[in-house]
Amino acid sequence: GTRSPANPAYGAQFWVYGGRNGLPPDAYSPNGAAGQYAMIVPSKGVIVVRRGIDRGPGFNITQFSADVIAALGL
Repeated sequence: GTRSPANPAYGAQFWVYGGRNGLPPDAYSPNGAAGQYAMIVPSKGVIVVRRGIDRGPGFNITQFSADVIAALGL
């Protein structure tokens, strides 16, 4: 997708996470309030959904998604 010139980690209502914590370059997510994520990774054919409420420093969606992909053997 097209990234924002002001913030290259964001574009078209999605956050771009490719390359973080070993995620494939095409990983992106529409983040919701208080820890709602849907990490989309087209190259792996997977969407990792996390519904929860963050009560602290936040949830590491990149590490969680990378761990799920590894557990699935993708």
